[in-house]
Amino acid sequence: MPEIVVRAAAGREIKAHGIYLEQHGGREVVDRFLAAVNDTFGALATMPRMGPLCGFRRAATRRLRRWPVKGFENWTIFYQPKRNGIEVFTSSTARAISRVCWMDSCIFRGRLSPGGRRRCMMSK
Repeated sequence: MPEIVVRAAAGREIKAHGIYLEQHGGREVVDRFLAAVNDTFGALATMPRMGPLCGFRRAATRRLRRWPVKGFENWTIFYQPKRNGIEVFTSSTARAISRVCWMDSCIFRGRLSPGGRRRCMMSK
């Protein structure tokens, strides 16, 4: 049986989105979302190289892959294949991409956005 390790940040994001969905869409939507996430985790654990590489350069993030949650395509799972399954780093879209960008040190090139904040630029 493949192993699925979900990091704490990813677990918190899934829980927070479940709470949001319950408030705005009802319990049925939450149940569909959680089932879709679990199905996605299972599929990725069975075929860990299914998702495309993110293309980061730093050694710590070089093996990071991504895959959308079926039925909730705006939700993306960021994970790394392991010997016997996967390790989920984060899941969502804007927040996940932001966190992954911070993990990859080569992304920031010292440029600032108009608001004076650093801009997140996905490396290729």
